[in-house]
Amino acid sequence: MWEPNKAHEKLFKKLFQDFKKGKEYRILDVGSGRTSLFLLNKQFPKSEILAIVYPGDKRKISGIEESIKSKNFTLKEIDIFN
Repeated sequence: MWEPNKAHEKLFKKLFQDFKKGKEYRILDVGSGRTSLFLLNKQFPKSEILAIVYPGDKRKISGIEESIKSKNFTLKEIDIFN
């Protein structure tokens, strides 16, 4: 089973230390990948997450589909630069 890199997890915890764990948030994860989405789901399981990936980015999409089992996110393929 895939697990996030411990250094990434430590950085994530530091970035979000001021947010209450478990509280409901609406989260936008632009440039999402399995690590960020996994950690957001773990930290904020009651939140609604919109995960944005570049259209056709099969590497990120397949990583998310294989590793993220929660259903509190919506995965959208959007080119944010157009």
